[in-house]
Amino acid sequence: TGSKCQALVEKFPSMKVIVKDTAREVVQECGITYCMLSTPEASKAVFEGDDGVLAGVTEGKSIVDCATLAELDMQRMSEAVMAKAGRFLEAPVSGSKGPAATGALIFLCAGSEELFSEIVDNGFKAMGKASHFFGA
Repeated sequence: TGSKCQALVEKFPSMKVIVKDTAREVVQECGITYCMLSTPEASKAVFEGDDGVLAGVTEGKSIVDCATLAELDMQRMSEAVMAKAGRFLEAPVSGSKGPAATGALIFLCAGSEELFSEIVDNGFKAMGKASHFFGA
């Protein structure tokens, strides 16, 4: 939400925090976008909406989805991103709000091994205590 984003801006005034209005704009701004939504319905709406994640994917963009979704949902999302020349990493987490707040999530990953290798030592370590790659 806008208020949560503004809270981050205020909490980290020395950091470069850019707030965008839509998921599409976030993907367009970033090389790697992490999505971590609470339900399959929320994930689908944010991913597939007119101003959603997929709408912002172009060649070279990378999407890391950390929701716990059905295998078919992740396959559909991965294929859609790759069809637009992007990269996709399925990275559901073990843990909830408590582990997330303390950086103790565990990421269980599949998809782009190249993308996993790029983010394992920075993105995942910032949010979790472990990450594992299980294959494409």
